[in-house]
Amino acid sequence: MTREEHNLLRQGYKLEVRESENWFCKRQPVLGSRLQQSKECGTAAMWDKQPADEQESLSSSLKSNSMPTNMGH
Repeated sequence: MTREEHNLLRQGYKLEVRESENWFCKRQPVLGSRLQQSKECGTAAMWDKQPADEQESLSSSLKSNSMPTNMGH
């Protein structure tokens, strides 16, 4: 098991073996519900890549939604 996989287990992810590949799953609460949960799963490589993807998405979203500060004055 790799260091990344051990880190995922320490973060509360549960190991599932799917077609001889290690997947790590975690239950997340569904926004707006006190009872429902969704199960999110991915390989260590997928989870490792996710923060970079989220940062890139957030950055591009902020750029497209930003308004000019001087408003032509």
